[in-house]
Amino acid sequence: MRATVNNESELILSAPANLIARMHGMAPGLTTYLFALTNRLLPKSASQRMVSGRQVAHETDSKVLRTAMQLGHKAAGDLQPTDV
Repeated sequence: MRATVNNESELILSAPANLIARMHGMAPGLTTYLFALTNRLLPKSASQRMVSGRQVAHETDSKVLRTAMQLGHKAAGDLQPTDV
């Protein structure tokens, strides 16, 4: 709401994201380099095959993932307009 009221095109919510956005504004090349370096340091995927989210949901037995997905589906249902 605040971004709309202040006629701003975007509103950055978290302090770390705000800091990174400002750093990228001042030194875009450095920011891009640091993110590329970070990406190289992250662990590689165990599998190179592409899998849909639906397939992962059916194959997993993670209670945390199922709970998160149920909450997401409920939130999506709550946000759907009923008066069309």
